Amino acid sequence: MSEGQATYDTKGQNTARSVIIPRLIRGLVEIEDELESRGANALLALKEKLRDLLKDALAQADVLEAVDEKSGFRALIKLSFTDTYPDLTVLAEALPRPEMIDEATELVVKAAVIKGWVSGGLVTWSGLQASGALVRKLRSRSLFLEPLPLIRDLHLPAPPEGPEEGEQP
Repeated sequence: MSEGQATYDTKGQNTARSVIIPRLIRGLVEIEDELESRGANALLALKEKLRDLLKDALAQADVLEAVDEKSGFRALIKLSFTDTYPDLTVLAEALPRPEMIDEATELVVKAAVIKGWVSGGLVTWSGLQASGALVRKLRSRSLFLEPLPLIRDLHLPAPPEGPEEGEQP
């Protein structure tokens, strides 16, 4: 039997997982060991600390984007929201037919049903928000670093070379 082929034990259980999962675990352990032996774990921890500090600084400055022209990178904060429907009465009033509330609710609102209605054009996110039936709560802030387009690609003059403001030449 080939190495990647699934096998079954006497109980009919797929034993490929008994081969694959331990190999994956070993692979991750080997990588962790290699990172530790090269001192990379300290760098990774520092990287995460710097990312957290950058996210906090951007949030404190109330900006979603900042550019470092010297490195040619920009930092972007992408916001992720969680939709909530705090008042079923308000939601019911926002729907085109009152009986639709029964389809969307149990003990909690069935968000998938409402997403289907939005996709089908029965209701809109903005209409639900405007009526107070939908409240968007910030779930997370994700930080992304992206290379900036090269200046030569933008056909703009290059910035002057030299020390940054406040730096000694």
